Amino acid sequence: MNLNDYVKTFIKKSLIYTIVVVLLTTTILVGFYEYRKLRDITNIQCVKINNMIKNQRIRIFSNSKLIAEIYPYSVNNVEIIKNIVEDNPLVSKIIDYKPSMDIINVSYPNDVLDDKIIEYINDNIESLKSGIKYYNFNDYIIYMVPYYYEIIDKQIFGGLLLMYFQKELLLNELKSILSKKEIITKNNIKNNIFSITTTFDYYGEEYYYNLNYSIEVKLYLSLLAIISFLIGVIYNLLKIKIYKELKEDIIDDVEEFSKNLTTHKSLNEFGDVYQKEFKIDEINSLKNSYNDIVNSLKKVIVEKESAYNKLQTSNEQLIKTKKELENNIKKFDTFLKVISNIVLKNYDEKSFFDELLKTIIELIPNADYGSIVLREDGKWKYVSSYGHDYNILKTIEFDEKTFVFVNKTTEYENILEEDKIILSEDNYNKILKASKPFKRSILSPLKINDYVIGQISLDSKENIPFSEESIKILETFSIISSIFIRLKRISKTEGQLHKNIILILIKALEYYDKYTHGHSERVADIASEFAEYINLDNEEIKKVYWAGITHDIGKFFVPQSILNKPGRLNDEEYEIVKEHPVKSYELLASNPYLSEFSIIAKHHHERFDGNGYPDKLSGEEIPYISRIITLADSFDAMITIRPYKKAKSIQDVIEDIERNAGKQFDPDLAKQFTEFLRRKYL
Repeated sequence: MNLNDYVKTFIKKSLIYTIVVVLLTTTILVGFYEYRKLRDITNIQCVKINNMIKNQRIRIFSNSKLIAEIYPYSVNNVEIIKNIVEDNPLVSKIIDYKPSMDIINVSYPNDVLDDKIIEYINDNIESLKSGIKYYNFNDYIIYMVPYYYEIIDKQIFGGLLLMYFQKELLLNELKSILSKKEIITKNNIKNNIFSITTTFDYYGEEYYYNLNYSIEVKLYLSLLAIISFLIGVIYNLLKIKIYKELKEDIIDDVEEFSKNLTTHKSLNEFGDVYQKEFKIDEINSLKNSYNDIVNSLKKVIVEKESAYNKLQTSNEQLIKTKKELENNIKKFDTFLKVISNIVLKNYDEKSFFDELLKTIIELIPNADYGSIVLREDGKWKYVSSYGHDYNILKTIEFDEKTFVFVNKTTEYENILEEDKIILSEDNYNKILKASKPFKRSILSPLKINDYVIGQISLDSKENIPFSEESIKILETFSIISSIFIRLKRISKTEGQLHKNIILILIKALEYYDKYTHGHSERVADIASEFAEYINLDNEEIKKVYWAGITHDIGKFFVPQSILNKPGRLNDEEYEIVKEHPVKSYELLASNPYLSEFSIIAKHHHERFDGNGYPDKLSGEEIPYISRIITLADSFDAMITIRPYKKAKSIQDVIEDIERNAGKQFDPDLAKQFTEFLRRKYL
């Protein structure tokens, strides 16, 4: 390409790119603006439709209620029903049905009553007696209106007026506000791609509102065509003008200079030697230097080519080995990660199995979806899924006879066909609805002492057998899952036992000290609620609760005569009572399961200003949870009636805590605690 052609092409490309960018940007911006405007129209129409549905229901309810009040006392029931049907074009039929006798008392224009409607009435009779209900049946909305006879100040249920409203007629009221571009349908049908569809609820069914904006698109395309024509005219004028100026200023001068040079085009892939002579000495010298370099490079290339081929073969083998090593390291790292989660993290079953399933599917190449099922009390339930719809699966429950489980890792092809044979129709349909399409599955059991307690299922979209490596990975994770379940169940059993022992001791303390009846549980409840209010994590909230339950357990070492004394304690008695935090500490510290609460219980009578007991700690020297227990303990003491004092009001308690903030109580916690009390009680 010579300079003249290059300049023409460059001008042409530059102008075309600029025009295309401008047109595309304009189209996108205008299209986005119009689409938002149409979306706003759609939202407004949907609000109107929902309001019309609401008003329609209110009107029907009001009229039905009036009819129910008049109907029982009418002389000619047949005539009333007939007049209602003939005067109201929306009402297709009315039946007076008496459920207690299973008879149709009066009807117009016919007495046909479907068995499904009778079954619905019998199943919901108590609810239907309490007020007007509607039932969506085929092409009708049936309003079921109860009516009563009033005899000597008593209401006796007479029956139900079944008022049949034809859906299409009710829908016509909604369609009255629509334009030609708008339609309402039961099925999601789009006329073309230029339409917006949204849904709304109509008597328990999903209907679709569709706005067609193809006319606006056609108008815009027509306008775009006109604009494109005008831009084309401007483009040609600019191209001629710019080229003329460049030719006069640059092209002519360069072409004149280029006539003094001899050109050639003899280059192969390595660059052949130039043979022609240039008229300019400097270019000839450059040509000779270039030829020498090319000749040297050709020799080097030939020598190195052989060595390169050998090196490439070795390198490919190294890359393959490196990838295999990296893959094995990744899998080993994943195993360590899962095992550490079992040992170090307090996972609940759902979170653990979700993470486990995700990890397995990432490691096994042709696994696309999966699920985990656990067995408990003779029932099988889904506890996790990946890809499939867990919200549906968790509602399914299998018994021992209808669930396919394996004793060793097994592959299946089209396992849903086998499920269809043994499962109930309801469970099979739920599984079908929840499952993504798959062709092959692999099942691996979860066992405790050779007893199958659950099962991991992996599903593949392709009908390709799982590799031996994939089977080994799945079996390894099945063992990990079995260990997790065993540890969780052991932990749950031990935790419940310890909890019961603690609660028994607290109940025993209440019999021992009659003035603290319910005190420990109240302190635990108010303290844990406050901990949740200030956004402590779940583990800290549990610690606050159990510290509150056990904080006064050391009172077992205080004589009952002192604890149950009706009046104020003297100095000697008070010094004995002050020993109970230390006794609580000693008692709790002796048990490895309760030792974490011992320090909290020991310091719950410390004061922020350092004047408390037993160690006269101050400020942040006092454990954080002890400062929370101090507030909860003081609050319960202030609102509890004692022989020597009256219970304080919540407002008095708040004022007392505010006065003692920075003295008895942590000032920051005291401020939050008083706000918590205001929200809870005032």
